[in-house]
Amino acid sequence: MINLAKEEYHQARHFCYGFISPPPNNEIRYSDDGEPMHTAGTPILNSIQSFELQGVFVLVIRYFGGTKLGRSGLVTAYKSAASLALEKAIRTKVIPTSLLELQFPYSRMQEIQTFLNRTGIKPIEIQMTTNVLIKLRVELSEIRNWEEFLLSLPEVIFEFYN
Repeated sequence: MINLAKEEYHQARHFCYGFISPPPNNEIRYSDDGEPMHTAGTPILNSIQSFELQGVFVLVIRYFGGTKLGRSGLVTAYKSAASLALEKAIRTKVIPTSLLELQFPYSRMQEIQTFLNRTGIKPIEIQMTTNVLIKLRVELSEIRNWEEFLLSLPEVIFEFYN
């Protein structure tokens, strides 16, 4: 992403960013990209944190316009730019999921369907051949419940994929 921005805005001098990865890691990274230490990346990161966001990358591109801003001016400029961008950004809540693939004989269909109805999960795909194969997305927080249920059913083969 940064390399693409550098290609597009090749006359800019500084490509500073703040980043907080999605849960569960919430890894934090930032870069001042040549600006004095903690005058660019840290204010951008602080803006992200003040909006209480995760899974966000904010890149602020600065051209040198001939005016020296000083440390406090740089902090204000980067924090303001990041905050303005975040105010206008469209927010989407992302719920981490895992793909669950079930394979079972037709005799288990009613039990599986009842559990699906109770959870409100709609299958992504259903194949009915000699056995039933169902693929669905399960919230990571619900995996333990699914495992307990599926382990209680003989003849059901299942696997979670990330």
